[in-house]
Amino acid sequence: MRYALVLSVVLTVPGVAAQKPDEPRAGLPKKGDAVVVKGCLRGPRLEATQISAAAADDAYPSGWTFRLQGKKDLLKDLRARHDNMLVDVTGVLKSELPEAVPGKQVGRTRITIGVDPYGGGRTPGSDQVMPVLDVRSFESSGVTCK
Repeated sequence: MRYALVLSVVLTVPGVAAQKPDEPRAGLPKKGDAVVVKGCLRGPRLEATQISAAAADDAYPSGWTFRLQGKKDLLKDLRARHDNMLVDVTGVLKSELPEAVPGKQVGRTRITIGVDPYGGGRTPGSDQVMPVLDVRSFESSGVTCK
């Protein structure tokens, strides 16, 4: 009985160790790719809940906050009418996505400790900068963010 227990633990541990749930999946969009980012608009930033390549059906959960740039009249209209609302923004990535998202994913919620949401896109003790999204178009869901 003891050998069966030890054998089951030994066989289970490598499978658990091989899993890396906090690593982003391979195939994330790269700089220059057209993407659709769903999330909450907060002024000049978009707190993403999902990101997908515009030409593919692959969707990735996201914890990134994007800095929005683009045509001034488009951004002004977006912020004036849809601030603090859930929106779908189509654009082009102007920077690489960071290798890792700070915090821990628990179900559909990302928990971060010591991360200032108004910290200019940087996490304390890190020089990681917010990725930039060049906005081409947007669509509002009409739902307010909490």
